[in-house]
Amino acid sequence: NPKLPPMVTAGEWSDDPRVPIAVINNLLGANLAVAHLLQLGHRRIGHVSGLFSHKPGQDRLDGFRATLQAAEIDPFNAWVFEGDYTLETGQAAAEAWLKLSERPTAVFCASDRTAFGFVSALHEAGIRVPEDVSVVGFDDIDIAGHFVPSLTTVHQPRRAIGALAARHLLSLLDGKQPDERDFQLDPWLVVRKSTAPVES
Repeated sequence: NPKLPPMVTAGEWSDDPRVPIAVINNLLGANLAVAHLLQLGHRRIGHVSGLFSHKPGQDRLDGFRATLQAAEIDPFNAWVFEGDYTLETGQAAAEAWLKLSERPTAVFCASDRTAFGFVSALHEAGIRVPEDVSVVGFDDIDIAGHFVPSLTTVHQPRRAIGALAARHLLSLLDGKQPDERDFQLDPWLVVRKSTAPVES
């Protein structure tokens, strides 16, 4: 194997076991999103995923399914639309959602951009968020709090991830190896106006 220069991955995934990773706990993030929807009384909860070839995307799907399973909801009967974190994926998922005979009352999107595409396309079709469907995003990008409605989302502590990665890179430059390859920080949920109790 060629010798790698000192390298740390921040906020993304590396399949090279020699590269330390500073990321958030994506399984926990998905759990926070879905648990919030369950607490609001939603039982039909869908997911617009990230890339299945991308470990964070797979982790967010796995966390979605595990949280439903813990609530005694069949996770493999839940509506899942495969996406890629883009606005276009959200729009396509909204079009698919509109065609369902039994629609999820809440949808967890694997990124804020996907959630924006989903909500905007529903708005064009006359569907109200959160009155008709609750939506949760993931990332808490800058516009999330200014979108209409403001987006409930999982916050990635990007500055903390960068600081953690920098500390590990400095250690590598000093010739020290990190104790573990993965360094996961916990995300948290920011509740805004895109989620509401399910209408009975």
